[in-house]
Amino acid sequence: MEESLSGWDPGRPGHMLLDILKEEVRTKGSPDAERIREIAGLAGTTAAKVRGAIGYYSELQPSDQTVRVCIGEACRARGADSKIAELEAAGETVGHLYCAGLCACGPAVVWDGDAIVPLSQSGTGLQFYLSQDSISLELGVEALAAALLDAADSDAALIRTGSRGLFNLEPLLELDIGDKRIGFGPLEADDVSAVLEAITSGEPSSHSSYLGEIAELPEMQSQTRFVLARAGLADPLDFSAMRDLGAYEGLQRAKQIGAEGVLSELKQAGLRGRGGAGFPTHFKWASAAAEESPVKYVVANADEGDAGTFIDRMIMEGDPHALIEGMLICAEVIGATQGWVYLRSEYPQTERILGAAIDSARAEGLLGPNFDIVIAKGAGSYVCGEETA
Repeated sequence: MEESLSGWDPGRPGHMLLDILKEEVRTKGSPDAERIREIAGLAGTTAAKVRGAIGYYSELQPSDQTVRVCIGEACRARGADSKIAELEAAGETVGHLYCAGLCACGPAVVWDGDAIVPLSQSGTGLQFYLSQDSISLELGVEALAAALLDAADSDAALIRTGSRGLFNLEPLLELDIGDKRIGFGPLEADDVSAVLEAITSGEPSSHSSYLGEIAELPEMQSQTRFVLARAGLADPLDFSAMRDLGAYEGLQRAKQIGAEGVLSELKQAGLRGRGGAGFPTHFKWASAAAEESPVKYVVANADEGDAGTFIDRMIMEGDPHALIEGMLICAEVIGATQGWVYLRSEYPQTERILGAAIDSARAEGLLGPNFDIVIAKGAGSYVCGEETA
Protein backbone atom coordinates (compact mmCIF):
# COMPACT_ATOMS: atom_id res chain seq x y z
CA MET A 1 0.00 0.00 0.00
CA GLU A 2 1.50 3.31 -1.05
CA GLU A 3 0.43 5.15 2.11
CA SER A 4 -1.27 4.62 5.42
CA LEU A 5 -5.05 5.05 5.59
CA SER A 6 -4.98 5.59 9.33
CA GLY A 7 -7.44 8.29 10.30
CA TRP A 8 -8.60 8.77 6.72
CA ASP A 9 -12.30 9.46 6.22
CA PRO A 10 -13.12 8.92 2.49
CA GLY A 11 -16.06 11.29 2.73
CA ARG A 12 -14.15 14.28 4.08
CA PRO A 13 -11.62 15.65 1.59
CA GLY A 14 -14.61 17.56 0.27
CA HIS A 15 -14.39 20.67 -1.83
CA MET A 16 -11.22 21.76 0.00
CA LEU A 17 -9.30 19.34 -2.23
CA LEU A 18 -10.67 20.98 -5.37
CA ASP A 19 -9.92 24.44 -4.02
CA ILE A 20 -6.31 23.46 -3.28
CA LEU A 21 -5.85 21.87 -6.69
CA LYS A 22 -7.38 24.82 -8.57
CA GLU A 23 -4.94 27.20 -6.94
CA GLU A 24 -2.04 24.76 -7.44
CA VAL A 25 -2.71 24.37 -11.17
CA ARG A 26 -3.35 28.10 -11.63
CA THR A 27 -0.10 29.18 -9.96
CA LYS A 28 2.30 26.25 -10.46
CA GLY A 29 0.90 23.92 -13.11
CA SER A 30 0.37 20.18 -12.70
CA PRO A 31 1.74 18.86 -9.39
CA ASP A 32 4.43 16.16 -9.47
CA ALA A 33 4.27 12.96 -7.43
CA GLU A 34 5.87 14.50 -4.34
CA ARG A 35 3.55 17.51 -4.41
CA ILE A 36 0.53 15.23 -4.88
CA ARG A 37 1.45 13.44 -1.64
CA GLU A 38 1.78 16.80 0.12
CA ILE A 39 -1.64 17.89 -1.15
CA ALA A 40 -3.13 14.60 -0.01
CA GLY A 41 -1.82 15.33 3.50
CA LEU A 42 -3.28 18.85 3.43
CA ALA A 43 -6.69 17.58 2.33
CA GLY A 44 -6.75 14.55 4.60
CA THR A 45 -7.03 12.05 1.76
CA THR A 46 -4.84 9.75 -0.33
CA ALA A 47 -2.52 10.48 -3.23
CA ALA A 48 -4.64 8.13 -5.35
CA LYS A 49 -7.69 10.28 -4.75
CA VAL A 50 -5.76 13.45 -5.62
CA ARG A 51 -4.57 11.91 -8.88
CA GLY A 52 -8.12 10.77 -9.60
CA ALA A 53 -9.47 14.28 -9.12
CA ILE A 54 -6.81 15.79 -11.38
CA GLY A 55 -7.65 13.29 -14.11
CA TYR A 56 -11.41 13.73 -13.83
CA TYR A 57 -12.01 17.47 -13.54
CA SER A 58 -11.39 19.44 -16.71
CA GLU A 59 -10.47 22.65 -14.86
CA LEU A 60 -7.58 20.93 -13.10
CA GLN A 61 -5.63 20.69 -16.35
CA PRO A 62 -3.07 23.43 -17.10
CA SER A 63 -4.31 25.71 -19.86
CA ASP A 64 -3.34 28.95 -21.53
CA GLN A 65 -6.89 29.61 -22.72
CA THR A 66 -8.05 33.22 -22.73
CA VAL A 67 -11.74 32.47 -23.27
CA ARG A 68 -14.09 29.50 -23.18
CA VAL A 69 -16.96 28.67 -25.54
CA CYS A 70 -19.78 26.33 -24.61
CA ILE A 71 -20.00 23.32 -26.91
CA GLY A 72 -23.12 21.81 -25.36
CA GLU A 73 -25.94 20.77 -27.68
CA ALA A 74 -27.86 24.07 -27.50
CA CYS A 75 -24.79 26.21 -28.13
CA ARG A 76 -23.56 23.98 -30.97
CA ALA A 77 -26.95 24.34 -32.60
CA ARG A 78 -26.61 28.13 -32.32
CA GLY A 79 -23.18 28.32 -33.93
CA ALA A 80 -20.53 27.48 -31.34
CA ASP A 81 -18.10 26.18 -33.95
CA SER A 82 -18.32 29.41 -35.93
CA LYS A 83 -17.83 31.45 -32.76
CA ILE A 84 -14.73 29.42 -31.87
CA ALA A 85 -13.28 29.99 -35.34
CA GLU A 86 -14.04 33.72 -35.07
CA LEU A 87 -12.32 34.03 -31.69
CA GLU A 88 -9.28 32.03 -32.80
CA ALA A 89 -8.96 34.23 -35.87
CA ALA A 90 -8.91 37.21 -33.52
CA GLY A 91 -5.94 35.71 -31.67
CA GLU A 92 -7.72 34.21 -28.68
CA THR A 93 -6.80 30.84 -27.22
CA VAL A 94 -10.17 29.14 -26.93
CA GLY A 95 -11.08 26.52 -24.36
CA HIS A 96 -14.31 24.56 -24.12
CA LEU A 97 -17.01 24.07 -21.53
CA TYR A 98 -20.11 21.94 -21.73
CA CYS A 99 -22.81 24.11 -20.21
CA ALA A 100 -22.83 27.69 -18.96
CA GLY A 101 -26.58 27.66 -18.30
CA LEU A 102 -27.05 30.27 -21.05
CA CYS A 103 -28.86 28.03 -23.50
CA ALA A 104 -31.44 30.70 -24.40
CA CYS A 105 -28.82 33.01 -25.90
CA GLY A 106 -25.94 30.80 -27.02
CA PRO A 107 -23.36 30.22 -28.16
CA ALA A 108 -22.12 31.13 -24.68
CA VAL A 109 -18.74 32.83 -24.48
CA VAL A 110 -17.21 32.93 -21.01
CA TRP A 111 -14.27 35.20 -20.21
CA ASP A 112 -12.32 34.37 -17.09
CA GLY A 113 -12.65 36.92 -14.32
CA ASP A 114 -14.75 37.99 -11.40
CA ALA A 115 -18.53 37.93 -11.46
CA ILE A 116 -20.27 41.11 -12.58
CA VAL A 117 -21.79 43.26 -9.84
CA PRO A 118 -24.85 44.74 -11.56
CA LEU A 119 -25.54 48.48 -11.45
CA SER A 120 -28.28 49.54 -9.04
CA GLN A 121 -29.51 52.61 -7.21
CA SER A 122 -31.87 53.31 -4.35
CA GLY A 123 -34.32 56.18 -4.53
CA THR A 124 -37.79 57.44 -3.69
CA GLY A 125 -38.76 58.45 -7.21
CA LEU A 126 -39.71 56.17 -10.10
CA GLN A 127 -39.04 52.51 -9.27
CA PHE A 128 -37.36 50.70 -12.17
CA TYR A 129 -36.58 46.97 -12.26
CA LEU A 130 -34.02 45.10 -14.37
CA SER A 131 -33.06 41.44 -14.16
CA GLN A 132 -29.57 40.48 -13.02
CA ASP A 133 -29.96 36.91 -14.30
CA SER A 134 -26.94 35.53 -16.14
CA ILE A 135 -28.84 35.38 -19.43
CA SER A 136 -30.03 38.98 -18.98
CA LEU A 137 -26.40 40.00 -18.52
CA GLU A 138 -25.42 38.06 -21.63
CA LEU A 139 -28.15 39.86 -23.59
CA GLY A 140 -26.78 43.30 -22.69
CA VAL A 141 -28.82 44.43 -19.70
CA GLU A 142 -25.88 46.28 -18.10
CA ALA A 143 -25.63 48.70 -21.03
CA LEU A 144 -29.33 49.40 -20.57
CA ALA A 145 -28.83 49.89 -16.81
CA ALA A 146 -26.00 52.38 -17.35
CA ALA A 147 -28.04 54.37 -19.87
CA LEU A 148 -31.05 54.42 -17.53
CA LEU A 149 -29.06 55.68 -14.54
CA ASP A 150 -27.49 58.35 -16.73
CA ALA A 151 -30.82 59.62 -18.13
CA ALA A 152 -33.32 59.13 -15.28
CA ASP A 153 -33.92 61.59 -12.46
CA SER A 154 -31.44 61.32 -9.60
CA ASP A 155 -34.16 60.16 -7.19
CA ALA A 156 -35.12 57.18 -9.38
CA ALA A 157 -34.47 53.68 -8.05
CA LEU A 158 -33.01 50.85 -10.10
CA ILE A 159 -33.73 47.51 -8.45
CA ARG A 160 -32.07 44.35 -9.74
CA THR A 161 -34.25 41.28 -9.68
CA GLY A 162 -34.29 37.71 -10.87
CA SER A 163 -35.59 37.02 -14.37
CA ARG A 164 -39.20 36.40 -15.29
CA GLY A 165 -37.90 33.81 -17.74
CA LEU A 166 -39.25 35.78 -20.71
CA PHE A 167 -35.90 35.86 -22.43
CA ASN A 168 -37.43 36.75 -25.80
CA LEU A 169 -38.30 40.09 -24.17
CA GLU A 170 -34.89 40.67 -22.57
CA PRO A 171 -33.50 43.13 -21.75
CA LEU A 172 -36.86 43.82 -20.09
CA LEU A 173 -37.36 47.08 -18.19
CA GLU A 174 -40.15 47.09 -15.61
CA LEU A 175 -41.66 50.03 -13.75
CA ASP A 176 -44.19 50.51 -10.97
CA ILE A 177 -47.08 52.74 -12.01
CA GLY A 178 -49.73 52.87 -9.33
CA ASP A 179 -50.29 49.31 -8.16
CA LYS A 180 -49.24 47.77 -11.47
CA ARG A 181 -45.88 46.61 -12.80
CA ILE A 182 -45.60 47.50 -16.48
CA GLY A 183 -42.84 46.53 -18.87
CA PHE A 184 -40.93 47.55 -21.96
CA GLY A 185 -38.90 45.11 -24.01
CA PRO A 186 -36.79 44.02 -25.56
CA LEU A 187 -34.80 47.24 -25.22
CA GLU A 188 -31.37 48.56 -26.09
CA ALA A 189 -29.49 51.39 -24.42
CA ASP A 190 -30.43 53.75 -27.26
CA ASP A 191 -34.12 53.26 -26.43
CA VAL A 192 -33.89 54.73 -22.93
CA SER A 193 -34.53 58.39 -23.79
CA ALA A 194 -37.68 57.61 -25.76
CA VAL A 195 -38.96 55.25 -23.03
CA LEU A 196 -38.44 57.88 -20.32
CA GLU A 197 -40.16 60.51 -22.47
CA ALA A 198 -43.19 58.23 -22.89
CA ILE A 199 -43.30 57.57 -19.14
CA THR A 200 -42.97 61.20 -18.05
CA SER A 201 -45.55 62.31 -20.61
CA GLY A 202 -48.08 59.99 -18.98
CA GLU A 203 -48.41 57.90 -22.13
CA PRO A 204 -46.13 54.87 -21.64
CA SER A 205 -48.14 52.88 -24.18
CA SER A 206 -47.02 55.27 -26.91
CA HIS A 207 -43.63 53.56 -27.04
CA SER A 208 -43.36 50.70 -29.54
CA SER A 209 -41.78 48.37 -26.95
CA TYR A 210 -44.52 48.91 -24.37
CA LEU A 211 -45.80 45.54 -23.11
CA GLY A 212 -48.45 46.59 -20.64
CA GLU A 213 -48.87 44.98 -17.24
CA ILE A 214 -46.39 42.13 -16.85
CA ALA A 215 -48.79 39.95 -14.87
CA GLU A 216 -51.31 40.16 -17.74
CA LEU A 217 -48.96 38.99 -20.47
CA PRO A 218 -50.19 35.75 -22.11
CA GLU A 219 -46.95 34.02 -21.10
CA MET A 220 -47.62 34.85 -17.46
CA GLN A 221 -51.35 34.19 -17.55
CA SER A 222 -50.77 30.67 -18.86
CA GLN A 223 -48.65 29.78 -15.81
CA THR A 224 -49.28 29.10 -12.14
CA ARG A 225 -45.93 29.79 -10.55
CA PHE A 226 -44.86 28.09 -7.33
CA VAL A 227 -41.07 27.71 -7.15
CA LEU A 228 -40.50 30.88 -9.20
CA ALA A 229 -43.41 32.84 -7.72
CA ARG A 230 -41.13 35.54 -6.26
CA ALA A 231 -38.59 35.67 -9.12
CA GLY A 232 -38.60 39.05 -10.82
CA LEU A 233 -40.58 40.85 -8.13
CA ALA A 234 -37.80 42.20 -5.90
CA ASP A 235 -34.06 42.23 -5.32
CA PRO A 236 -33.33 38.68 -4.12
CA LEU A 237 -30.59 40.08 -1.88
CA ASP A 238 -32.94 42.51 -0.15
CA PHE A 239 -33.80 40.32 2.83
CA SER A 240 -36.67 42.51 4.05
CA ALA A 241 -38.25 42.65 0.59
CA MET A 242 -38.08 38.88 0.21
CA ARG A 243 -39.53 38.41 3.69
CA ASP A 244 -42.42 40.70 2.72
CA LEU A 245 -43.06 38.41 -0.26
CA GLY A 246 -43.32 35.35 1.99
CA ALA A 247 -39.79 34.03 2.30
CA TYR A 248 -39.33 31.76 5.34
CA GLU A 249 -43.06 31.51 6.11
CA GLY A 250 -42.78 27.84 5.19
CA LEU A 251 -39.99 27.36 7.72
CA GLN A 252 -42.15 28.83 10.48
CA ARG A 253 -45.01 26.56 9.47
CA ALA A 254 -42.66 23.53 9.48
CA LYS A 255 -41.56 24.36 13.04
CA GLN A 256 -45.18 24.61 14.13
CA ILE A 257 -46.30 21.24 12.76
CA GLY A 258 -43.08 19.34 13.48
CA ALA A 259 -41.21 16.68 11.52
CA GLU A 260 -44.13 14.24 11.31
CA GLY A 261 -46.43 16.99 10.14
CA VAL A 262 -44.04 18.01 7.37
CA LEU A 263 -43.60 14.40 6.24
CA SER A 264 -47.36 13.94 6.19
CA GLU A 265 -47.84 17.04 4.03
CA LEU A 266 -45.07 15.98 1.66
CA LYS A 267 -46.70 12.58 1.24
CA GLN A 268 -50.14 14.07 0.70
CA ALA A 269 -48.77 16.56 -1.82
CA GLY A 270 -47.04 13.81 -3.79
CA LEU A 271 -43.85 15.85 -4.10
CA ARG A 272 -41.16 14.02 -6.03
CA GLY A 273 -37.62 14.64 -7.15
CA ARG A 274 -37.25 16.42 -10.47
CA GLY A 275 -34.79 13.86 -11.84
CA GLY A 276 -35.67 10.96 -14.09
CA ALA A 277 -36.58 8.64 -11.22
CA GLY A 278 -39.12 10.98 -9.64
CA PHE A 279 -38.25 9.64 -6.20
CA PRO A 280 -40.86 10.51 -3.52
CA THR A 281 -39.50 13.29 -1.32
CA HIS A 282 -41.30 12.20 1.82
CA PHE A 283 -39.72 8.74 1.60
CA LYS A 284 -36.20 10.12 1.24
CA TRP A 285 -36.64 12.58 4.11
CA ALA A 286 -38.27 9.96 6.37
CA SER A 287 -35.39 7.56 5.73
CA ALA A 288 -32.83 10.22 6.65
CA ALA A 289 -34.83 11.19 9.76
CA ALA A 290 -34.87 7.57 10.93
CA GLU A 291 -31.09 7.22 10.73
CA GLU A 292 -29.43 7.34 14.13
CA SER A 293 -26.34 9.42 13.46
CA PRO A 294 -24.86 12.39 15.32
CA VAL A 295 -23.98 14.07 12.01
CA LYS A 296 -26.37 14.47 9.08
CA TYR A 297 -26.11 16.57 5.95
CA VAL A 298 -28.51 18.25 3.56
CA VAL A 299 -27.00 18.32 0.06
CA ALA A 300 -28.51 20.48 -2.67
CA ASN A 301 -27.46 19.25 -6.09
CA ALA A 302 -27.15 22.45 -8.12
CA ASP A 303 -25.32 20.70 -10.95
CA GLU A 304 -27.06 20.75 -14.31
CA GLY A 305 -25.55 20.31 -17.72
CA ASP A 306 -28.08 19.00 -20.21
CA ALA A 307 -29.25 21.36 -22.95
CA GLY A 308 -31.87 23.81 -21.73
CA THR A 309 -31.71 22.73 -18.09
CA PHE A 310 -30.87 25.90 -16.22
CA ILE A 311 -33.83 26.04 -13.83
CA ASP A 312 -31.54 25.53 -10.81
CA ARG A 313 -29.51 28.56 -11.86
CA MET A 314 -32.64 30.68 -12.30
CA ILE A 315 -33.90 29.75 -8.84
CA MET A 316 -30.59 30.51 -7.15
CA GLU A 317 -30.19 33.82 -8.96
CA GLY A 318 -33.84 34.87 -8.77
CA ASP A 319 -34.88 33.60 -5.33
CA PRO A 320 -31.93 32.05 -3.47
CA HIS A 321 -33.86 32.22 -0.20
CA ALA A 322 -36.25 29.61 -1.59
CA LEU A 323 -33.36 27.15 -1.73
CA ILE A 324 -32.03 28.16 1.69
CA GLU A 325 -35.50 27.84 3.22
CA GLY A 326 -36.02 24.42 1.65
CA MET A 327 -32.72 23.20 3.06
CA LEU A 328 -33.62 24.59 6.49
CA ILE A 329 -36.98 22.77 6.44
CA CYS A 330 -35.26 19.54 5.44
CA ALA A 331 -32.69 19.99 8.21
CA GLU A 332 -35.50 20.60 10.70
CA VAL A 333 -37.14 17.33 9.69
CA ILE A 334 -34.14 15.00 9.49
CA GLY A 335 -31.99 16.55 12.23
CA ALA A 336 -29.14 17.75 10.00
CA THR A 337 -26.44 20.11 11.22
CA GLN A 338 -24.72 21.01 7.96
CA GLY A 339 -25.83 21.87 4.45
CA TRP A 340 -23.88 21.77 1.20
CA VAL A 341 -24.75 23.24 -2.17
CA TYR A 342 -22.79 21.61 -4.97
CA LEU A 343 -22.53 24.41 -7.54
CA ARG A 344 -21.14 24.36 -11.05
CA SER A 345 -17.97 26.42 -11.47
CA GLU A 346 -19.49 27.66 -14.72
CA TYR A 347 -22.00 29.73 -12.68
CA PRO A 348 -20.03 32.72 -11.27
CA GLN A 349 -23.08 34.99 -11.03
CA THR A 350 -25.00 32.29 -9.18
CA GLU A 351 -22.16 31.89 -6.71
CA ARG A 352 -22.13 35.63 -6.04
CA ILE A 353 -25.90 35.87 -5.46
CA LEU A 354 -26.34 32.64 -3.51
CA GLY A 355 -23.29 33.36 -1.38
CA ALA A 356 -24.62 36.81 -0.46
CA ALA A 357 -28.06 35.35 0.34
CA ILE A 358 -26.48 32.73 2.62
CA ASP A 359 -24.55 35.50 4.39
CA SER A 360 -27.75 37.51 4.93
CA ALA A 361 -29.61 34.45 6.24
CA ARG A 362 -26.74 33.89 8.64
CA ALA A 363 -26.84 37.55 9.73
CA GLU A 364 -30.57 37.19 10.43
CA GLY A 365 -29.92 34.18 12.67
CA LEU A 366 -31.50 31.62 10.33
CA LEU A 367 -28.16 29.91 9.76
CA GLY A 368 -25.50 29.35 12.38
CA PRO A 369 -24.22 26.78 14.88
CA ASN A 370 -27.29 24.53 14.63
CA PHE A 371 -27.35 24.43 10.84
CA ASP A 372 -25.20 26.21 8.30
CA ILE A 373 -24.71 26.06 4.53
CA VAL A 374 -21.49 25.97 2.52
CA ILE A 375 -21.14 26.26 -1.26
CA ALA A 376 -18.96 23.52 -2.72
CA LYS A 377 -17.87 24.63 -6.18
CA GLY A 378 -17.07 22.08 -8.85
CA ALA A 379 -14.19 22.14 -11.32
CA GLY A 380 -15.72 21.30 -14.68
CA SER A 381 -17.45 17.93 -14.48
CA TYR A 382 -20.76 16.14 -14.79
CA VAL A 383 -23.18 14.53 -12.28
CA CYS A 384 -20.94 15.38 -9.35
CA GLY A 385 -23.81 16.77 -7.32
CA GLU A 386 -25.57 13.40 -7.12
CA GLU A 387 -25.73 11.78 -3.70
CA THR A 388 -23.73 8.76 -4.93
CA ALA A 389 -21.02 10.83 -6.64
